[in-house]
Amino acid sequence: MATSDRDACQLDDPVRTPEPVFFDSLGISIGRGLAAELPVNFNGNALFLPAPSGVVGRQICRNPNLSTETRYDKSRCPLNYIVVPNNYKPQPMLPASRSIASSRPYAWAVTALLTLLLTGCRSSTPDDPRFSLSGSISGLTVSGLVLANGGDTLNVASAATQFTFPRSVRSGDAYAVSVQSAPAGLSCSVANGSGTMGSANVTNIAVTCVNRNFTLGGSVSGLASSGLTLAYGSELLAVPANATSFVFTTPAAFASAYAVTVATQPPRTSCNVSSGTGTMPAANVTDVAVTCSVVAFTLGGDISGLSADGLVLANGSDRLSVAANAATFSMLTDLAAASAYNITVAAQPAGMNCSVTDGSGTIAAADVSNAQVTCAARQWAWVKGPSTVGGSGTYGTKGVASPGNVPPPRNSAHTWIDAAGDLWLFGGAAFVAGEGDLSDLWKYDHTTQQWTWMHGSNTTNGAGNYGTQLVAASSNEPRARHEGVTWIDSNGKLWLFGGYSDAPGIFGSLNDLWRYDPTTNEWTWIAGSSTANITSNFGALGVAAPGNMPGARLGAVSWLDSTGRFWMFGGFAHPANTYFNDMWSYDPVTGWWTWEGGSDSVNVAGSYGTRGVAATANAPGGRVNATGATNGVNELLLFAGAGFDSTGANGAMNDLWSWDLTTHQWTWLSGSNTNSVAGVYGSQGLSAASNAPGARYSSISWVDSDGRYWMFGGHGANDSGAFSDMNDLWQYDPATHQWTWVNGSASGNAQGVYGTVNVPAPNNSPGGRLLPSGWIDASNRLWLFGGYGWDGHGARYKLSDLWMY
Repeated sequence: MATSDRDACQLDDPVRTPEPVFFDSLGISIGRGLAAELPVNFNGNALFLPAPSGVVGRQICRNPNLSTETRYDKSRCPLNYIVVPNNYKPQPMLPASRSIASSRPYAWAVTALLTLLLTGCRSSTPDDPRFSLSGSISGLTVSGLVLANGGDTLNVASAATQFTFPRSVRSGDAYAVSVQSAPAGLSCSVANGSGTMGSANVTNIAVTCVNRNFTLGGSVSGLASSGLTLAYGSELLAVPANATSFVFTTPAAFASAYAVTVATQPPRTSCNVSSGTGTMPAANVTDVAVTCSVVAFTLGGDISGLSADGLVLANGSDRLSVAANAATFSMLTDLAAASAYNITVAAQPAGMNCSVTDGSGTIAAADVSNAQVTCAARQWAWVKGPSTVGGSGTYGTKGVASPGNVPPPRNSAHTWIDAAGDLWLFGGAAFVAGEGDLSDLWKYDHTTQQWTWMHGSNTTNGAGNYGTQLVAASSNEPRARHEGVTWIDSNGKLWLFGGYSDAPGIFGSLNDLWRYDPTTNEWTWIAGSSTANITSNFGALGVAAPGNMPGARLGAVSWLDSTGRFWMFGGFAHPANTYFNDMWSYDPVTGWWTWEGGSDSVNVAGSYGTRGVAATANAPGGRVNATGATNGVNELLLFAGAGFDSTGANGAMNDLWSWDLTTHQWTWLSGSNTNSVAGVYGSQGLSAASNAPGARYSSISWVDSDGRYWMFGGHGANDSGAFSDMNDLWQYDPATHQWTWVNGSASGNAQGVYGTVNVPAPNNSPGGRLLPSGWIDASNRLWLFGGYGWDGHGARYKLSDLWMY
């Protein structure tokens, strides 16, 4: 052992023998011939130093003359002497009564001490100072941490907060504490771990351990479609279709809890997570398993011939809107296995008829894709009557149907449709042995395609027979007239109000109210005057009263609401030449009229407000020959007519309004607030926000079973703004607030194309006309009769042709 390594204890070869100083401990005298054992205090441990075998003597010595030296000269101690520090004071380790012999069980400690002495045991001395290395530990949650300072290592127990290396470091020597081995799952680092030992213990070394991060993932099976979203903490992971594995991008810390869940299921699929929860090990988690299976199936098929917007398919409450030119469809709601289905056409596209085949059945744990939707353009068919204007018609025998019967040509007649689907026609302006108004009543049986003259005169300008008010009689007959309004009540009885009459002595506008009972073939005069040109008795706004009565008028608009009340708006008084915008209702149970809205003045301008916004102040201007229909959702619709726009100017309009039966407020829905605007047609069959029919009056309109508003013909502005007799057919969708040009000419004054009787054809079309009569049956078919316009040969006059669309 080199001299520089000598410090607390060492066996040396002597050069000369100094005078030893003997110590007495526990009453035992120690001399050169030491053969017993010596108890000494060595760093607080009781150690017994025996005389080794074969050693003549062993003494403990020190040199008083070297008390100030920092090291001891081995030459001052003889062979086999143990050199101790100059300030060493042996301390008794055993009670005084204990004999040396009794301490022999501690021979193992002596052996250990000797080993230390022989292998370089260290201890700080004044002339060779040493200091300890220690510090703090944080985050150590598991065992396995091993620290090192050179060759000196230290195993640190779990949860330890402090450490001290077993060996001290000599002042002036360098030290470097490092992590020799970190526990599984932890990452440990050392701060303040290196430097040069000074003159004091080092206590500021900091060991910090943190949990390591690992990935969290697993396998995916059975995922055939996109839409699966997995969740871990705040991370949402979208898993693509056909994926077989997944890994979250957010790391998971060792020993932290994790839970993988399904945040969003893919369409028609149910995905479940197994092994999705646990505590993060000291390794990546790869055993989370996501298993998916199809639990719902699509319902769809192919579409052919769809060239227009507006098709709506339904399977129960599931409704699918299909755009023009679609070739396939898939219903919005998927179905579970064993579910029954039945695909129907809930709404026909504009100007087309669509039908479904292979559209019903039961889901057999597979997608349905074989349903077939076949669409064809709706076509006009000339059903009956001449293809020329004029003529006198054929009455036949009253009450007897006949294939040869045809009502005389006319315009401005009055129409109803009864519960059996038969068409009814009364009066109108005609030419029968001269111009005049008619009072004849006709019925058309749509199954036999035969007309029957039911009641009234076969001559013009009949004065009528009022009989006794409220008393039905076979001889009663309304005065001949045109442009009145009609309703049909819940009992199937027909109601007629007002109009205009050219009957001798009664020239002017009417306000009489009549009821016809088809079962008895009798008319009853209900209310109003038997004379012409009577003014209104408004009463109080919104208050029904027996004395209330609308004034005489022609060209008003009428509706029937779901409660059975009649409604009427506007019209024109001739010869006074005044326009009305008053709204009235009539209760057939009480027999009372109510003034519901609008002005009690005449010729008022329209008050439009904001498009699409209902308001109490809103109201269409006074007008005549507008058209109207009810859409079945508590709304009355009013379109166009001739009258006063927002500026007070008089002309034809193209505005569309709705009247709310609950709030009694008008809403301006579409069109212009000024008159005489040209039509914007767009592409036939395709809806667009910019589309709108041109301004017009004397057209016909209705609402189909899908709640969409239809309008045909009239006299108005074509696509260039020129006024013409129109035969264009339009549809308005209240859901989109868009018009669709369905059929007919955009330029107007088109002559009729009749084709073959009862044979629909794509080129067939009635000629342009105004004031025709129209009906809509339970199958949403339009029936059109007469009017004033163009025949199939280019002539323009009154018509008696019957068409079906």
